[in-house]
Amino acid sequence: MRLVITGGTATGKTTVAKMIADNLGLTQLITHTTRKQRIGEPASAYKWHVGDVPGDAFLLTEFRGNKYFTTHSDFAQADIAVLTRDAIPEVREVAPLAVVARLYFKDVDKKIDRIYGRDPNIDRALLTHHILEYEGPDQCCDISICIDELTPDQLYEQLSYYLKEKVYAAK
Repeated sequence: MRLVITGGTATGKTTVAKMIADNLGLTQLITHTTRKQRIGEPASAYKWHVGDVPGDAFLLTEFRGNKYFTTHSDFAQADIAVLTRDAIPEVREVAPLAVVARLYFKDVDKKIDRIYGRDPNIDRALLTHHILEYEGPDQCCDISICIDELTPDQLYEQLSYYLKEKVYAAK
């Protein structure tokens, strides 16, 4: 594992991870989930599960009643992953050299607008509480990037530069 991208909902984690993986020839970890596929979401976005979580699952987290996780073998074969902040201590144990990048919003209203674009039925008060609790720089990460004014291309440029400078240079 070379790079782990973490951050709250709708921060562009998956978009930029795919850009980096595609452009740098890296293998992206495909997360497993028990949630239903969103309309328009590609089947390849996740490894979909119905029912129980497999026994070899780790980095398990739950959000809005849905489980998200990976397996040790999938994690070992990947170069780049999108994971929740809760998974970072475990990542540090199994991949101590991985760069952990945190994406966050300073402007809470921008984030709420992005999330509403995905799910207009979400409870605004619960969402605001979750955002205020979760957003901002994080000491568990190697780099924190505020994405309020960044396009996906600009975010890709920042992360790929950091990855080349810090990870590839260390080899």
